[in-house]
Amino acid sequence: MKHTLTLILIVLAALTASAASSAEQLMARCAKAVNDAPSLTVAFTLSAGRTTSSCTMKIARQRFTMQSPDMTVWYDGTTQWTYIASDRELSITEPTADELLECNPFAIVNYYSQLYNVRTVAGQANTVELTPKRAGTSIRRATVTINPDTSLPSAINATLANGHTFSVKVTSASRGSNLPASTFVYNKTTHPAVITNDLR
Repeated sequence: MKHTLTLILIVLAALTASAASSAEQLMARCAKAVNDAPSLTVAFTLSAGRTTSSCTMKIARQRFTMQSPDMTVWYDGTTQWTYIASDRELSITEPTADELLECNPFAIVNYYSQLYNVRTVAGQANTVELTPKRAGTSIRRATVTINPDTSLPSAINATLANGHTFSVKVTSASRGSNLPASTFVYNKTTHPAVITNDLR
């Protein structure tokens, strides 16, 4: 009986390790697809609570710009500018990797190995579950579904530390050429701000 139990435990450990390895491979391929492209243009719907917004992003590795009906965000790899059009208000921050997830759900791809444990989701071969490696992260749990043809994310669902949830559904994603650095920097001539909050 002891030998049978030992064998079962070994098999379970092997299956768990295999699932983790498969999830790591999926996320590694996804991160490579995102980072190998000179740039990506992604259109997606973002649902949070009762609100659903259509958004577009341009991503170049760690840099990005995002446009939604309510705000525009630029991030040049260090500084983030968030512009609220209705108030003509600009906030300037230097976000941590975890804080970036609040404005850029795709940042989870770049920082998954730093912040999260990963495993495949039973019955969903192309979906990976991420849970925090340490307390205090902004996301309590997330799943990333990866398009098997492109290795790019096709959906992201997350539960935040405060219990709120959001979901992202990608409607299109295309690779592009290199973009000028100014793409990822706030331009006051195109988005003039009345109020500026420099929180750096």
